[in-house]
Amino acid sequence: MANATSAGGQPRFISTAPPPSGSPPSSQTADRQRDLPHELLVQIIQYAAPPLATIPKDQRRRRRPLRRCALVNKAWHAAALDEAVQHLFINLHEGGWSQSEEEATKRIKALKERAADRGRNVKTLALFGEKALPTPSADALRNSFDQVTQMSLTKMKKPLRLLGGMQNLVILRLYDIQTPVFCGNYPSLKRFELIDSRVDAFLPSWSHERFPRVETAVFQPKWPVYGEQLAITPPVDPPHTLRALAIAGGFRPWLSLALEWQPKLEHLHVGTTSNEASSFLSLCTAPSRSLSFDASAAETMDLPVGVPLPSWQVLASAPRFDQITRLDLYSDRAPRADEWFGAFWHVFDSSQQALGADFVKRSTAAKLNLSEWDPLHGRIGLEGL
Repeated sequence: MANATSAGGQPRFISTAPPPSGSPPSSQTADRQRDLPHELLVQIIQYAAPPLATIPKDQRRRRRPLRRCALVNKAWHAAALDEAVQHLFINLHEGGWSQSEEEATKRIKALKERAADRGRNVKTLALFGEKALPTPSADALRNSFDQVTQMSLTKMKKPLRLLGGMQNLVILRLYDIQTPVFCGNYPSLKRFELIDSRVDAFLPSWSHERFPRVETAVFQPKWPVYGEQLAITPPVDPPHTLRALAIAGGFRPWLSLALEWQPKLEHLHVGTTSNEASSFLSLCTAPSRSLSFDASAAETMDLPVGVPLPSWQVLASAPRFDQITRLDLYSDRAPRADEWFGAFWHVFDSSQQALGADFVKRSTAAKLNLSEWDPLHGRIGLEGL
């Protein structure tokens, strides 16, 4: 028996035994030499499977096509296994992970050995659940999979031991994390996401020393409970290496995260209220390539007092935005529904046309998925198209 999941924390099994004598057909056995090269098969299966999972429902969706691929013939079976062992998904709510240090550490060792037996390293690691791994097991997990390049933590209350630094990690995603506090450095990290998480707990960690090479950052802080007082202290030395930045939410994440000065910024997405958007654009480094807004947020969260029209005109026609070649307006309800965004859109377009710039604008009703927004690699995160 062998693990067939793409990110299997709790082992899920498919048979590694040869298919029954009557299946697959004998012609497939005779034509084995005509199968595609093994590594190409692994790549095909990787692209055919659904995206890597961060929650149990998506993990189940991803497991089904891997199982189907494994039933084609022996060559596809081997390729499906090699794809599966490279991606681990651990649901901490399943028995044995959070209750026993011995059992959890034993499972971690078994998962590492399973990948090694197939000559593979684990590339991606996803953990889900409010329950915490025992401290020694969390350390063992991080140390055992030091070749991981992508990690996501979802709905965790105490992730500290898992945020102790990883030398080879390139992508880190934190979703609904109560205390995203780091105790280590990430010298290779290029993309960082903090979504639906407490920004006040994260602030001491947001530093150039900890993230010296980060290029893409996505921030959507969790709203504080009504009446709650947050201890907000801006970071002392935040990273200044961002090329793509997305901010969303409605309580001024840019003030606390010190994101205004980013001299290398190429792409900027603002998914917050019109008042917050205008404030941020007035202070931030102008992106050199693209600017986008999510007008959906303004329809439900905007403040009752709007920005005067002259402020729209001055901001939209500011010379520092002259380099922008693309402007996008998103709304999963109706494009240009918010007055401020519609006015900015119109004035900005007129200003760029007057300059004779090579400029593209687009308005769409498709939903913007911040986790898939990656303009540095040609992905803009649209859902519903």
